[in-house]
Amino acid sequence: MKVVEPSAEIGEVLSTEAKEAKIENVSIVRGLWQEVDVDPAQVVFCAKTIYGVADVETFILKLESHAVDQVLILADVRVAVTFDAR
Repeated sequence: MKVVEPSAEIGEVLSTEAKEAKIENVSIVRGLWQEVDVDPAQVVFCAKTIYGVADVETFILKLESHAVDQVLILADVRVAVTFDAR
């Protein structure tokens, strides 16, 4: 499993929790999804990410272009605030 995560702190938490759960197939790519280069995957999943994306269409098109089978987006539709995640 490849994880794209811009936050070093969250990446460390994920890495630690994966090791504690004996999950060994996790690699973390530091950076914003819009800026990193990763190989396609069977399923592409993002969670609570699109709120701060200025160009949502381009973001989702990149998700689609990297998904062999499915794109899954988890979002809380009650969130009304928009900000630039950079």
